[in-house]
Amino acid sequence: MRIAVGSTKGGSGKSTVATHLAVGMALRGHRVGLVDLDRQGCVTGWLAARPDTAAPIVEVDADEMGKAQRRLDALILDLPAGLRRERFEDALEDVDAVVVPAMPSFFDELGTQHVMERLTAFKPVRKGRCEVLTVALRVRAGARSAARLTAFLCGLRLGPEDRRLSPYAPAATIRESQAYVDAAARGLTVLELPARLGGRFAPDWGPLVTRLASMRHERAT
Repeated sequence: MRIAVGSTKGGSGKSTVATHLAVGMALRGHRVGLVDLDRQGCVTGWLAARPDTAAPIVEVDADEMGKAQRRLDALILDLPAGLRRERFEDALEDVDAVVVPAMPSFFDELGTQHVMERLTAFKPVRKGRCEVLTVALRVRAGARSAARLTAFLCGLRLGPEDRRLSPYAPAATIRESQAYVDAAARGLTVLELPARLGGRFAPDWGPLVTRLASMRHERAT
């Protein structure tokens, strides 16, 4: 299974989502590879800092994706921001799911709207061969900005013909915490921390990881 994490806006939390998806699936026994397509190299740096005792994540070069996928259960791509339409579609070739992160701000809503409009023109999405999921990041419980973001994502549609009820409601809502910064600096995720150090935020990722793991199982059978 191939999963892309993408946004047209920099600083949208793509690398946070990609690393947590990788670890979440690895902790469930899946063989997982990470592909860093962003020239900033955040995922590459995170992998370099990762302890040898942590759940194994394979670093995969962009040129080796096809070969690597034959020996892995899931391949997760951290896409660069600001891709032009042609390169965006090239990057999504053979992708089974696209995860679009969004944060509670007007500018992030514009960026999310932009990437969703690009996905509208992507044939595998229109034909139902590639699923699109959103995830709400850095959310403060009870804040008006959180309610606004949820309402925005629930109201998204890929074209006027899409009449489903809230098809892009967030697959997961991730609370804001300094623990994400601390974990990343150690090559870890909050999924691998004890509760007192940030592990209490791990359940936020459960719905998204479960949904993608279920998709992987369905496509494998």
